[in-house]
Formats: sequence, C-alpha cells, structure tokens
Amino acid sequence: MTARCWWPGTDPDYIEYHDREWGVPVYEDRALFECLCLEGQQAGLSWITILKKRARYRTCFKHFEIDRVARMQDRIAYSLSRFRTNPRSSSKRSRVRSCIRATR
Repeated sequence: MTARCWWPGTDPDYIEYHDREWGVPVYEDRALFECLCLEGQQAGLSWITILKKRARYRTCFKHFEIDRVARMQDRIAYSLSRFRTNPRSSSKRSRVRSCIRATR
C-alpha cells in the first residue's frame, strides 16, 4: 500500500491523483500547459472540483496541445459558448480565455 497524506480522504479521484501525480515533477510542455490552465480554472474552487471535470477540460482544450489551443483564437466565441453552456463546466469566461491567451 502507498503511504498517503490525509487530504485525499476516500475519494477515488483524489486518491488516484495523490498516488500518481501529486508531487511528481512535470517537464513535458503539454503537461505543464495543462497544469497551468487547470490551476487557473481552480482559483476559488476546490481542487477536487477541477479534477472531476478534467476530462471535460481536456476535450474543450484539445488535450492541452498548445498549437491546437492557439488556433482556437479564431473560434473563441464559439468555443467559449459551447464550453460555458455545458452544465458540467465550472469555468468563467475570463478563465477560459486566459488558457487560450497563454499559448501566445
């Protein structure tokens, strides 16, 4: 059994995150970009809220492929409206825009 901190509790998503990702250095650009964007989405929310919606963020942000997200500039209004009308989204428009703008 993996030694574990108290904060994941019994939530399977939190346990998976703790055991496989938390505290592990990240060096790959796509993974760093995902971390940057998700941290920005998390502001004011609990991290578990973002973890539970991470699959949706990955879909909306083209699996955080920087070149693909950069091309969203031309379609930003459409992309944002689709993202924001999804009830599983917790993001504000400015937070979504910040991820897209970070590709510049």
